Amino acid sequence: MEIIPDKFYAPATRSALSLLKDAVELRRDYKIGQFLKAVDYCYERMSVDNSIKIQEFVNEEKTREFLEEYARAIINTPSTITLKALAILYSDYNNYDFSHNLKIRFVNCINGLDDLKVNLFIKLSKIKTVRRLPVCDIISVYNENFEQLDLGVEIDELLAYSEDFLRRGLILRDPRIEPDAKFYRPQNEDWSIVFGLSATQRRYASLLEFAKNLSTDL
Repeated sequence: MEIIPDKFYAPATRSALSLLKDAVELRRDYKIGQFLKAVDYCYERMSVDNSIKIQEFVNEEKTREFLEEYARAIINTPSTITLKALAILYSDYNNYDFSHNLKIRFVNCINGLDDLKVNLFIKLSKIKTVRRLPVCDIISVYNENFEQLDLGVEIDELLAYSEDFLRRGLILRDPRIEPDAKFYRPQNEDWSIVFGLSATQRRYASLLEFAKNLSTDL
């Protein structure tokens, strides 16, 4: 798409465009500032050895692409919880020392999530497992346990957000069903959503819950 230079806009449009640009820059700077504030919080509470290890990691050439992914996630996230989780992961704070690949995967999974979806993902991870498989635990939300679970969303939101989590890789499709089977299973007035959670996805939920409860005054 061709970008039209500012000079071709009407004066009123140029003024609005300038205000929009300023608002975007202010929001971006605010988010980066909040992230760095959380990183400082983690650094102040970690050992000297860990602090040195993180500094060496930051100075490595191969880290640049990783930090670019972080920057995009920081700017795109509307979630305070996610900002704190990114700071914890960046700092390897509280033994959340994921491998490089798992860090990249987490950053991509949570990019753009808001606090409502983050809280829902945390709650879904706490639902009692109905069956354990080698690759994941199977979890079910259905019409009879929906109210009791108190997930903080309506049924239609649960359906939409669960599909989003599936696309992001935060949850898995039940490996016992056919690949082209529907994720949502309606049957008359009954309905169910059955999905899997791997050990890694549970670690991601644990990280987000820890970040949610972390008092950094963000």
